[in-house]
Amino acid sequence: MLIIGRRLWRQLKKGKGDLRIGIDTLAAHYKKTGIGTYISSLANTLPRVDGTNEYRLLVSRENAPIFEDGLPRTVKVFGPRVIDHTSVRVVWEHLCLPRVAVREGVSLLHCPTFIVPMRWRGPTVVTIHDLTWFTHAGQHIPVKRVYYQRLIPIAVRRAVRVIAITESTRRDLLRILGVPEEKVVVVPYGVDRIFRPVEDAGRIAALRQRYGIPERYLLFVGMLEPRKNLVRVVQAFGQLKSSDPILPHMLVLAGNKGWGYEEVRREVERLGLEREVVFTGPVPHDELPPLFSGADVFVYPSLYEGFGLPVVEAMACGTPVITSNVSSLPEVAGDAGLLVDPLDVAALARAMRRVLSDGDLRQVMQMKGLEQAARFTWEETARRTLQVYKEAWDGKNTVD
Repeated sequence: MLIIGRRLWRQLKKGKGDLRIGIDTLAAHYKKTGIGTYISSLANTLPRVDGTNEYRLLVSRENAPIFEDGLPRTVKVFGPRVIDHTSVRVVWEHLCLPRVAVREGVSLLHCPTFIVPMRWRGPTVVTIHDLTWFTHAGQHIPVKRVYYQRLIPIAVRRAVRVIAITESTRRDLLRILGVPEEKVVVVPYGVDRIFRPVEDAGRIAALRQRYGIPERYLLFVGMLEPRKNLVRVVQAFGQLKSSDPILPHMLVLAGNKGWGYEEVRREVERLGLEREVVFTGPVPHDELPPLFSGADVFVYPSLYEGFGLPVVEAMACGTPVITSNVSSLPEVAGDAGLLVDPLDVAALARAMRRVLSDGDLRQVMQMKGLEQAARFTWEETARRTLQVYKEAWDGKNTVD
């Protein structure tokens, strides 16, 4: 077995120092995604709830601004200049990051996106957000699918502790990869405090004007990719409009174009809904609260989610949520969301119609959604993650 930082390990065992925790942030893009939000929110919150340990944030020149300056006992350590080029990031993580971590005296490395660098042999915590690489393999680009299918099993075997972001992901880890139950700890995401009901009608109107959004709309927010089930969302919306031609609502799809986006666009054209569906493109993080708050309903019938952060963000803004009855989504939505079979287009259309037509139901969903969203905070995520670090360090200081 190989040991990283033997001298530091001896000092810590004697009580002469505290942990120096390294966090690989390179998958956190300045164009935030769910995982990027997880990394930046956790890294910005941990030093505030942890009054003891030191942190080394392994960043790029490109993503460094999303991490706050002046965090207590925290230093940004710069790696590659760019991270847009995935192959550059991957090569740097596997070949260079371990050397940098050793140079910086990192005693415990947190890898928050599935993979442990091949050359790192120190104690490690890895976060697994979902296992779609195995459960929905056909919905990923082949080269990425092969990469993750091969390296995730190695990562969870080498890590001292594995963080699963929901009970659903924990069950998948046990069932699909055979990870020992005692090794997996569930630590859910939090929700940013900016997500709250926006009562300023002028702010909502200005945002609508900027993106060409009508006054009444149904909303989806997320990556436009096959796993999000958007072709069926468009089909259900088409059924809704066919059954009620004077319905004033439009469908707003907000997010980056992902792999398979063209199929969604083609479905819109096939159903003749070009004037009824708005593609906003990516929406900045600070513009999402008025976007959620202005919607009559948020629709998120994903085929599989490790967590489904937009569901909680929408509920925190007081927006009624329709989501899937599969994977982690029932767990995250609780009894606040209206759950549907994501493969049943007619059921999805009925759920849309029900929420839009029943004011009392919308009011109940709004109230329950606010209560459910309040359960998820980044402070609690950070505190529970810190406990995982302590367990990992106490449990083992080497890996095979």
